[in-house]
Amino acid sequence: MPVEVLDAAVAAADARAAADVSLLVAGVEWAEAHVVSDVDDAAVWGDPRLGTESVALLAGPGAPMVSEFAPLEFAGRLGWSREAAKSLIGDGLELKYRLPRLWGLVLEQVVSVRVARHIASCTTDLSFEAAKQADRLVCADPARVSKVKAEQLVDEIRLWFDPDRAIDDENKARDQRGVFTRPGAHSAVTEMTLILDTPDAQRFEHTIADVARELKHLGDTDGLDARRAKAVGVLAEPQQALSLLTEGTMTPGAGGPARVVVHITQDALARTGDSVGATSVEKLGAVSTNLIRDWLTGSTVVIRPVLDLSRVETVAQHDPPGWMREVVIQRDAHCVFPGCRHDSRSCDLDHITPYDTGGDTNPLNLAPLCRTHHRAKTHGDYTYQREPHGTYVWRLPHGDQITVTPVSRKPPSPTAL
Repeated sequence: MPVEVLDAAVAAADARAAADVSLLVAGVEWAEAHVVSDVDDAAVWGDPRLGTESVALLAGPGAPMVSEFAPLEFAGRLGWSREAAKSLIGDGLELKYRLPRLWGLVLEQVVSVRVARHIASCTTDLSFEAAKQADRLVCADPARVSKVKAEQLVDEIRLWFDPDRAIDDENKARDQRGVFTRPGAHSAVTEMTLILDTPDAQRFEHTIADVARELKHLGDTDGLDARRAKAVGVLAEPQQALSLLTEGTMTPGAGGPARVVVHITQDALARTGDSVGATSVEKLGAVSTNLIRDWLTGSTVVIRPVLDLSRVETVAQHDPPGWMREVVIQRDAHCVFPGCRHDSRSCDLDHITPYDTGGDTNPLNLAPLCRTHHRAKTHGDYTYQREPHGTYVWRLPHGDQITVTPVSRKPPSPTAL
């Protein structure tokens, strides 16, 4: 019956809300079991303890400090990233110790964990006194607590307690300037985010509009958005952009090199003419060979030898040579700690059996660990081993055993599917 379906949906939503509260409480209790009372216990530059476990400041002033590696075990047990675990624990500490009224409303399920955590993330930079005032104002009308209203109140309190904050916020905002890329909805495209000074952004916008207009004059029949996207590509080639904007021509430029790692089968490489093969581009995924041809048209291509991923020989040195690092990076695409997905290209290569205790330097005794998990393995009570079939078995400080199956960069052979 339809009514029974709705009743089941309501019951599931209520159960999820209760579970969210329980998880948040568990995060706080885990932190409280790993409190560090004295920040002086942390290592400083020149201290022989530097590199060992330190202190994690996960919430604002007045909340307890937590041992640095505590969130790692919490994350490993849940299969989360360390960032997700630190965020949950930090938000819980912020609520309980600096926003106690809001914390009470969360426990009573008057305010959802989702809304409360958003508010907590906005108040960590407030002084203890300002946070208390924010707590009073936000919870003045418990039935109408919302993200937008809370953000407005927190902003007002921040400026009231610190009139110079407006200038500080401007400077902090400018510190966030940068250009960031991430994979798009399909391997054929990439998303790019630019955070610029407002005048620079306006000038860039005008230039993009000018280039898009010139492309249309040259016969480009794509829509405005597509031509604007192409305009960014034109601006990546300074000589080409100069020719287009001054002469109305498309003279090839001499832009910087683009490094693309392509995994391609011999069958796909042998296809010619209009036949389409499949290949894989590192960090992007599957693409057609036609798209690769389009990308490479007019480019200078440098082909590097194919790496033999089956090499397992040992070298008599601590640091692995370049080919060995690449073998491990291709084999394991991310940090192999439970729940961590940091790209292995930015990871350390860890000797599973330490080199100074007789461990070999070869691919079978090396694994990628991000810097945080490498330090935890070296200085904390974390151990692991690599199984013959390529999985990793971790033992966490409290005895839990977690198996990790890493993702390989090498695409599977279609004949093996």
